[in-house]
Parts: sequence; C-alpha cells; structure tokens
Amino acid sequence: MVEGGFAYYVCNVLALLIMFKYMICQLAIIMDHDAGHKMAIAAKGILFTLLSVVGFACWWGITGASFSASCEDDDVADDLSDGDAFEVCAGSGAIVSIVAFAFTFLAGALAIANAFMQKDTIERKYSDDVPMCCGPKIHMGIALFAAITCFVLGFVGFFVHWVRFGIDQGNIDEDYDGTLLMLKDVDVSGVNLDYYSWDCMAVAQCDLDDDTTNCKTFEPLMDAGGLYILFEIINMFFLLTWMAFLSYVLCKGREWSHPMIVYSLPNMAWLFHLIAVICWTVISKARFRRGGCDNDDTDADEAYDVCSREGPIMAIVQLIIQIGAAVHFSLMYFKRGSVDATQPATKG
Repeated sequence: MVEGGFAYYVCNVLALLIMFKYMICQLAIIMDHDAGHKMAIAAKGILFTLLSVVGFACWWGITGASFSASCEDDDVADDLSDGDAFEVCAGSGAIVSIVAFAFTFLAGALAIANAFMQKDTIERKYSDDVPMCCGPKIHMGIALFAAITCFVLGFVGFFVHWVRFGIDQGNIDEDYDGTLLMLKDVDVSGVNLDYYSWDCMAVAQCDLDDDTTNCKTFEPLMDAGGLYILFEIINMFFLLTWMAFLSYVLCKGREWSHPMIVYSLPNMAWLFHLIAVICWTVISKARFRRGGCDNDDTDADEAYDVCSREGPIMAIVQLIIQIGAAVHFSLMYFKRGSVDATQPATKG
C-alpha cells in the first residue's frame, strides 16, 4: 500500500510539473514568442503522459485494489488469521484517479499531436549586445552556476541536521539531532533506531494530551518540516525551469517563452524559498544558536528548547545567493538589447 501510494504520488507530481512546462510553451506560441524546438515540446507531452500511465499502473498493480473485492469485516478477519493479505476495495479516490488518468492521457495525446503539427514557429534569437562588462552568455553562465548551486543546496538541505536539543532530567542525559522530518539515533522501547520521524513522536501524544512537552516540542517540528519541504519543492521547480531557459540561451542562443515569464522564474524561486525559511523558523520555534538547549529544568507542560544546526544556515546562504542571482539576472535580461525574430510562414 505504501509503495503503491508513494509511486503514484511521485509520478503524478512529476507529470504535473512537466505538464506545467508544456503549458508555458503553448502560452509562448499563443503570444507569438519562442516556444522552443518542437521535438522538446513533444518530449514534454510524451513524458507527462508516460508518468501518468506509470503512476496509475503502479498504484493499481502494487495495491491490488479492486471494485469487486470482498472487504467485509469477517473476510478481512479470516485473511488475517490465515496470515494472508486481505483484499483491498477501491474507493472514491480510485474513481478520481481513473478520471484524472483519462483526462491526462487525452491531454498527452493531443499535446504530442499538436507538437508535431507545429510548422515553423517563431524563433527569437537572444541578443548578442553586451549588457555590462562582458558578453550575455557569460552573464547567463554565471546565473546558471548560481541556479545549480542553489538547487544543490536545497536538495542537500532535505537530509542535513536542522535541530539539536538535549534532555538532562531524571535518568535521561542525552543529546539529540534532527532533520526536517525525523530525529536521529534515538532509543524507542529499548530499540535503537537510526531515524524516528517527528509525526511518530507527536501525533499519538497530541491525540491523548496536547498540553505535554512532547506534543509542544515535536508537533511544531513536524509541521515546520512539512511546510518547508512543500515550499522548497516549488522553489526547486522554478529553479529547474530557470535552468532550462539559461541552458537554452547558452546552447541554442535563443529566447524562450514570454519575457514576463522569464523574469518571474528566478524571482518566484527565491520568494518561495523565503516563505519556506520563514515558515520553518516561526513554526518550529528553534533558536538560532549552538548552545543553551540542555533542557535540565523543563516542566511537564513546557516545550523543550531546540537549537538550530547547519540546515537553517544553509537555507539562509541559499536565500542570499538566490536573491543576488535573481537581481543580477533580471538586470542583465532587461539590458539584453535588441532581439531578432524570425516570423513563421504558418502556425499549425
């Protein structure tokens, strides 16, 4: 069940992101701007269609869900007593997935057909005018290096330590380190676990009593980590799209899509990263300092003091680089000079 759901989620998120990039290309065609090579447009249509098929097939294949399965209590109990996997009935979500798959498959087929129907779409050559000090490709190369650096920092940030705290009360005298989603190297019921997620530590405790130290400490860390990852994934999508534009300029010497969309890519990226950092900082209530989180006098209804580690530092460094790169790129793109356009004979 977990594997099927995860495969469906990942495939469909990727499909939606690629579909969004395809929509940008189509918007460029409608607005008489350079949409890129038609084979690249067709590849986007093929990719989001294939990912939709794979996600749909993985969920139904791995889970074995069926509309005709017998899911009565007695049948499930019999399967469990025999040590067999019980049958899983498809619900309303499965019906939605079928409808979504059908529309996505239809959209993909039309997208592929439309891409090959395009004849000579408009090509806008990127200006060779020197915007400042050096040629435009050098500035675009600098921007691409900054974008790649920020993407790597964002990706690595998912796995490094973000918080640390100690507990020095009673028989416990330990220091703990945590990532965005989990605590590292902790003993649970006498078993040492390499990682133990915040939700495992918070949800059950908060359901019983939300006025306890564990609930007040770990639930904010759980919520903060989830929100940070959500906004950071959006940031990384804008970074990837911006990197695609920069690569297109460097390799093909061509514009891509409408200028307002191009301006928005790096600026929307750092904006979502800023939102991610603010959300994590405010919700987690972590202190930006290395010491003072020993928690030797925490009351039963107080949250533990939590200190930050390298994760928030990396996020702030990434934010500074992204803002600087966005300002530099926006200025250079604004001063790019004249743009030569080749008008098409026909637009399919």
